[in-house]
Amino acid sequence: MLNSSETEDRIKSAEDALSDAKKAFNNKMIIPTIQLSQVCIEQSAKAVIACFAIPEWEHDPSKQLLSLLELHKTTIIEKCGEELFNRLNQLSEDSHNAAPWHEYSVYGKYDKATKRWIIPRYICTEEIATSIFPLSERSYNTAKKFIDTWFSK
Repeated sequence: MLNSSETEDRIKSAEDALSDAKKAFNNKMIIPTIQLSQVCIEQSAKAVIACFAIPEWEHDPSKQLLSLLELHKTTIIEKCGEELFNRLNQLSEDSHNAAPWHEYSVYGKYDKATKRWIIPRYICTEEIATSIFPLSERSYNTAKKFIDTWFSK
């Protein structure tokens, strides 16, 4: 393990975000569900990254995660199995897809056609919340399983 405190802090942060996202989701709080789900996904990916390197300072850790997965592929598969390795690749994809929602759920999204910012209340929909929330659960479960497996053997 490169940085056990970084890994532990990131997975705890992901767990906290997931817990709060569940509360927000259950209370139909759309924007907080999206914000917290994105944070959970990002922190889950960064917890895995921290096992090998210092996570980069950005909201889309997918490139760094993919690079590390490729670099350590043989060892990860030997220790954790191919199924978990594939789940880590899915985590990378999920973190890439969720990353823009950090900006969108906080600041909104710039509309080039109207040359105006669309505020979060108009782009953060129930459909988005319903699609991103399960990704946060999957991401956390994948990261937690990897960390537990990686350091148990």
